[in-house]
Parts: sequence; structure tokens; C-alpha cells
Amino acid sequence: MALVDGQVLDGKYAIRRRIADGGMSTVYLGTNQRIGKDVAVKVLSAAMSHVEDVVERFEREARIVSRIRSPYVADVYDFGALESGERFMVMEYLDGESRATRSERERTLPTKQLALIAAQILEGLSAAHAKGVIHRDLKPDNIIVTKHGKDVVVKIVDFGISKVLDEKMASSIPPIRATQAGAVLGTPLYMSPEQARGNTGVIDQRTE
Repeated sequence: MALVDGQVLDGKYAIRRRIADGGMSTVYLGTNQRIGKDVAVKVLSAAMSHVEDVVERFEREARIVSRIRSPYVADVYDFGALESGERFMVMEYLDGESRATRSERERTLPTKQLALIAAQILEGLSAAHAKGVIHRDLKPDNIIVTKHGKDVVVKIVDFGISKVLDEKMASSIPPIRATQAGAVLGTPLYMSPEQARGNTGVIDQRTE
């Protein structure tokens, strides 16, 4: 079900407009009416909201990201379900573009800017690794470049197939079923050799 401008989710998230469409979900710009904060609301399609594995991964991402807490990882604030059954996730609103999209327009970057972007990606990964979380799908599409004033700020997104190494966190966040079955998860072009071979037992911080 498509959301309409002015629609309010969960009694507080007012939808303003649609900002992106994907094969599995649609993203809307919204406002948390209680505090006046802009948010992004990602809604799974009706078809995907009835696929158990997809829903588990969707909610799993929300639980994982909410525990990382880094200025270089896009935050997740909430998740829930519409009355019609579609699942939604409320995320930090990012006014920017992916590194992949930007690369299509800008073939080269000043050395100082490139170093800044790389440093922030490493800071975000370090924060995730400190919580025992391995992203497993780090690529230009999952690096969003935004601005804070005049400063460039990088945000890592999409922890949907991440691996949790921390035992305490893992006890409350079950692994992805496909991983348990030995399937290879991720984007082949950006995988480490260990991940491409499906060696899930040896995938740790060094494979990012």
C-alpha cells in the first residue's frame, strides 16, 4: 500500500513525500511530529512483508544498527507494521547521495576529500566492529555522502546481511537463515575471498 502525504504512522510519523523506490521497498520523507525531526520511513512492499526471511532481516537490521551508535552509521529509530501488514522502518534522514552515484558524475576527487571520506568510513566500521558487527556488504552503493554545514559527512547504510560476532548481542538477534544454510551473501565484486567461498566461520573484521 502506497503511503499518502499527511498520513501519520504510529501516531507520530507524518509522511511528507515519496523520495525513493526500490524492488522491495519504498522510502518516504517524514517528520516525527512529537519533536519536529525529519526522518526517512522505509516501507517494505506488500509482497515482501509476507516473506518471513525478508521481514526477519528487515527487523534484524533495525536492532543491530540501533546498538552501533556512530556519527558515520545511519541510525535506525523505530520499526513497526501498518494496519495492512506492510513493515516499516524509521531511519535517520540523509540529504545526500551514494558514493556510487557520485562516482558516475565525478570521476576524480581531490586527495583531501578522498582521505576524509575514507577516514569516516573506517570510523564507522570501527564502531560497528567494536560492537561485534561485520557489515558484509560494504560497497559504494552503501556509502552515503551528506553534508553537515560545509563539511562532508559519510554514513554507512544497509546492515541487512551483517554478521554478529558479539555473543551477548547474538543471543537476542538470530542469524540470517541463508547463512545457516551455507549460502553466500553479499555483492560478489566487493566480497573478500573468504566470504565469496562461503567460509562463514572465518569471516571477521579483517574481511571488510
